[in-house]
Amino acid sequence: QAEAQYRWVADHSGNFSRVMLQLARLYGDSGRLQEARTLIQQALRCQPFQPYAFYNLGFICQKQQQPNAAIQAWRRAVELKPDFGAAYNNLGGALYLAGQSDAAIATLRQGLAEEPDLYDLHYNLGAILLARGEIDAGRQSVQRALEINPQAGCIIGATRGALAYVLLVVLVAVGLPVLSGGRGGLAVLMG
Repeated sequence: QAEAQYRWVADHSGNFSRVMLQLARLYGDSGRLQEARTLIQQALRCQPFQPYAFYNLGFICQKQQQPNAAIQAWRRAVELKPDFGAAYNNLGGALYLAGQSDAAIATLRQGLAEEPDLYDLHYNLGAILLARGEIDAGRQSVQRALEINPQAGCIIGATRGALAYVLLVVLVAVGLPVLSGGRGGLAVLMG
């Protein structure tokens, strides 16, 4: 029913592009990814300078397991809106997953320069730095993320929850006193 209403508004509205993006979001949320992508591309043909359209296109491409297309879309989003922290965050994550950790770190830092209080940017930068073995810098980024959002452990979801657990184990393994009583080190993990 919502789809029919969006289609009617698109046909009778002067703001075709915006309505198409809303319908694309509806399709994307319901798993109709190719239809969502087609609508976003139609909207971009009408109005090619919409950073949020490219941002959403990146999500659709990512869900379609097309990481290079997602990276390209998120790059265009930050070109059009240089202070778009969430787009930098997604772009950095996609670059890291594509094996481009240096580019991912640079992108996340650029996002932090634009939006220094975005929790996700700090957290993901910290996770990447820790994965690369840059323990002090990674710990500082994660600590900054938790300063911004101390409740994050309750809302980060299953994937980030698992990453947080791995992060904790890494911090303990390298000897940082992050457990109760200031304990840390391999001995603690071995029992």
